[in-house]
Amino acid sequence: MITRYLKSIDRIAVINFCTECKKLNYTNNQSLESIKYDKLDGKYGIWIGTFDNNELIGLSGVHKLFDGVRVHFRGATLPQYAPKSLGKNVVKQIFQYRYHLPFQIIWGYNNIKDCKFYITTNVEKTGHLNRMDKIILPLSEKQGIVNFVRQDEVFYTLQNVWQVNVENYFNALSNF
Repeated sequence: MITRYLKSIDRIAVINFCTECKKLNYTNNQSLESIKYDKLDGKYGIWIGTFDNNELIGLSGVHKLFDGVRVHFRGATLPQYAPKSLGKNVVKQIFQYRYHLPFQIIWGYNNIKDCKFYITTNVEKTGHLNRMDKIILPLSEKQGIVNFVRQDEVFYTLQNVWQVNVENYFNALSNF
Protein backbone atom coordinates (compact mmCIF):
# COMPACT_ATOMS: atom_id res chain seq x y z
CA MET A 1 0.00 0.00 0.00
CA ILE A 2 1.07 3.55 -0.68
CA THR A 3 -0.43 6.76 0.67
CA ARG A 4 0.16 10.12 -1.00
CA TYR A 5 -1.31 13.46 -1.95
CA LEU A 6 -3.58 13.05 -4.98
CA LYS A 7 -2.83 14.72 -8.30
CA SER A 8 -4.99 15.56 -11.30
CA ILE A 9 -3.96 12.28 -12.94
CA ASP A 10 -5.74 10.43 -10.10
CA ARG A 11 -9.19 11.69 -11.13
CA ILE A 12 -10.19 8.37 -12.78
CA ALA A 13 -9.10 6.45 -9.66
CA VAL A 14 -11.27 8.79 -7.55
CA ILE A 15 -14.25 8.27 -9.88
CA ASN A 16 -13.80 4.49 -9.59
CA PHE A 17 -13.55 4.81 -5.79
CA CYS A 18 -16.77 6.85 -5.72
CA THR A 19 -18.49 4.18 -7.84
CA GLU A 20 -17.54 1.57 -5.24
CA CYS A 21 -18.76 3.89 -2.46
CA LYS A 22 -22.08 4.29 -4.26
CA LYS A 23 -22.51 0.50 -4.35
CA LEU A 24 -21.83 0.50 -0.59
CA ASN A 25 -24.35 3.35 -0.06
CA TYR A 26 -21.70 5.69 1.41
CA THR A 27 -23.83 8.81 1.10
CA ASN A 28 -21.12 11.48 1.09
CA ASN A 29 -18.75 9.63 -1.22
CA GLN A 30 -20.85 8.57 -4.23
CA SER A 31 -19.55 11.05 -6.80
CA LEU A 32 -17.02 13.80 -7.41
CA GLU A 33 -19.81 16.26 -6.64
CA SER A 34 -20.76 14.63 -3.32
CA ILE A 35 -17.16 14.65 -2.08
CA LYS A 36 -16.71 18.21 -3.39
CA TYR A 37 -13.65 17.02 -5.25
CA ASP A 38 -12.88 20.21 -7.17
CA LYS A 39 -13.01 22.43 -4.06
CA LEU A 40 -9.75 21.03 -2.71
CA ASP A 41 -7.51 22.70 -5.25
CA GLY A 42 -4.18 22.65 -3.43
CA LYS A 43 -4.54 26.15 -1.97
CA TYR A 44 -7.77 25.68 -0.01
CA GLY A 45 -7.15 22.01 0.63
CA ILE A 46 -5.90 18.75 -0.81
CA TRP A 47 -6.91 15.09 -1.12
CA ILE A 48 -4.94 12.18 0.31
CA GLY A 49 -5.37 8.69 -1.07
CA THR A 50 -4.15 5.22 -0.25
CA PHE A 51 -3.62 2.77 -3.08
CA ASP A 52 -3.32 -1.01 -3.06
CA ASN A 53 -2.13 -2.46 -6.39
CA ASN A 54 -2.96 0.87 -8.11
CA GLU A 55 -6.55 0.80 -6.78
CA LEU A 56 -7.67 3.69 -4.57
CA ILE A 57 -8.88 2.06 -1.34
CA GLY A 58 -9.08 5.04 1.02
CA LEU A 59 -9.64 8.75 0.54
CA SER A 60 -9.90 11.83 2.73
CA GLY A 61 -9.36 15.53 2.37
CA VAL A 62 -7.88 18.33 4.40
CA HIS A 63 -9.02 21.94 4.00
CA LYS A 64 -8.81 25.28 5.74
CA LEU A 65 -11.37 25.81 8.52
CA PHE A 66 -11.56 28.16 11.52
CA ASP A 67 -8.00 28.86 12.74
CA GLY A 68 -6.61 25.70 11.20
CA VAL A 69 -7.69 22.83 9.02
CA ARG A 70 -10.38 20.21 8.91
CA VAL A 71 -8.94 16.71 8.55
CA HIS A 72 -10.64 13.47 7.49
CA PHE A 73 -12.96 15.49 5.21
CA ARG A 74 -15.20 13.07 3.27
CA GLY A 75 -13.03 10.24 4.56
CA ALA A 76 -13.97 6.77 3.38
CA THR A 77 -12.29 3.39 3.23
CA LEU A 78 -13.36 0.32 1.32
CA PRO A 79 -14.74 -2.19 3.86
CA GLN A 80 -12.11 -4.89 3.37
CA TYR A 81 -9.51 -2.38 4.68
CA ALA A 82 -11.61 -1.00 7.54
CA PRO A 83 -11.50 -2.44 11.07
CA LYS A 84 -14.23 -4.90 11.99
CA SER A 85 -14.09 -3.89 15.66
CA LEU A 86 -12.23 -1.43 17.86
CA GLY A 87 -9.54 -2.20 20.37
CA LYS A 88 -7.27 -0.20 22.61
CA ASN A 89 -5.36 1.78 19.95
CA VAL A 90 -7.73 3.63 17.62
CA VAL A 91 -4.78 5.26 15.83
CA LYS A 92 -3.62 1.82 14.74
CA GLN A 93 -7.08 0.68 13.67
CA ILE A 94 -8.78 3.69 12.06
CA PHE A 95 -7.56 3.95 8.48
CA GLN A 96 -7.54 7.76 8.17
CA TYR A 97 -5.73 8.15 11.51
CA ARG A 98 -3.05 5.68 10.58
CA TYR A 99 -2.44 6.52 6.92
CA HIS A 100 -3.87 9.98 6.11
CA LEU A 101 -3.54 12.16 9.19
CA PRO A 102 0.28 12.47 9.00
CA PHE A 103 -0.05 13.91 5.46
CA GLN A 104 -2.86 16.21 6.59
CA ILE A 105 -0.81 17.51 9.52
CA ILE A 106 2.14 18.25 7.24
CA TRP A 107 -0.14 20.08 4.79
CA GLY A 108 -1.67 22.12 7.62
CA TYR A 109 1.67 23.17 9.09
CA ASN A 110 2.98 24.05 5.62
CA ASN A 111 -0.02 26.28 4.87
CA ILE A 112 -1.17 27.85 8.17
CA LYS A 113 0.90 29.43 10.93
CA ASP A 114 0.17 27.84 14.33
CA CYS A 115 -2.25 25.45 12.64
CA LYS A 116 -4.88 23.59 14.63
CA PHE A 117 -6.45 20.38 13.36
CA TYR A 118 -10.18 19.67 13.52
CA ILE A 119 -12.37 16.68 12.80
CA THR A 120 -16.08 17.36 12.34
CA THR A 121 -18.90 14.84 12.59
CA ASN A 122 -22.49 15.32 11.56
CA VAL A 123 -24.68 15.26 14.67
CA GLU A 124 -27.77 13.96 12.87
CA LYS A 125 -26.39 11.12 10.72
CA THR A 126 -26.98 7.40 11.15
CA GLY A 127 -25.08 4.29 10.08
CA HIS A 128 -21.33 4.40 9.58
CA LEU A 129 -21.25 8.20 9.99
CA ASN A 130 -22.99 7.86 13.35
CA ARG A 131 -20.27 5.39 14.39
CA MET A 132 -17.61 8.12 13.98
CA ASP A 133 -19.56 10.62 16.09
CA LYS A 134 -20.86 8.30 18.80
CA ILE A 135 -18.13 5.66 19.14
CA ILE A 136 -14.80 6.36 17.43
CA LEU A 137 -14.25 10.00 18.39
CA PRO A 138 -15.41 9.59 22.02
CA LEU A 139 -12.99 6.64 22.28
CA SER A 140 -10.30 8.79 20.66
CA GLU A 141 -11.00 11.45 23.27
CA LYS A 142 -10.56 8.93 26.10
CA GLN A 143 -7.19 8.03 24.58
CA GLY A 144 -6.16 11.70 24.42
CA ILE A 145 -6.04 11.83 20.61
CA VAL A 146 -8.82 14.44 20.27
CA ASN A 147 -10.71 16.84 22.49
CA PHE A 148 -14.36 17.73 21.98
CA VAL A 149 -14.49 21.48 21.29
CA ARG A 150 -18.14 22.37 20.61
CA GLN A 151 -21.14 21.93 18.38
CA ASP A 152 -21.10 24.38 15.51
CA GLU A 153 -22.75 24.91 12.16
CA VAL A 154 -20.20 24.01 9.49
CA PHE A 155 -21.34 24.66 5.93
CA TYR A 156 -25.02 24.73 6.95
CA THR A 157 -24.85 21.46 8.91
CA LEU A 158 -24.77 21.01 12.69
CA GLN A 159 -21.48 19.30 13.51
CA ASN A 160 -19.56 18.17 16.55
CA VAL A 161 -16.10 19.73 16.36
CA TRP A 162 -13.10 17.82 17.74
CA GLN A 163 -9.53 19.09 17.93
CA VAL A 164 -6.63 16.70 17.31
CA ASN A 165 -3.92 16.64 19.98
CA VAL A 166 -1.00 16.33 17.57
CA GLU A 167 1.60 15.38 20.17
CA ASN A 168 -0.57 12.62 21.67
CA TYR A 169 -1.48 11.43 18.18
CA PHE A 170 2.15 10.98 17.14
CA ASN A 171 2.98 9.31 20.46
CA ALA A 172 0.15 6.81 19.88
CA LEU A 173 1.23 6.31 16.27
CA SER A 174 4.79 5.51 17.33
CA ASN A 175 3.62 3.01 19.99
CA PHE A 176 2.64 0.24 17.59
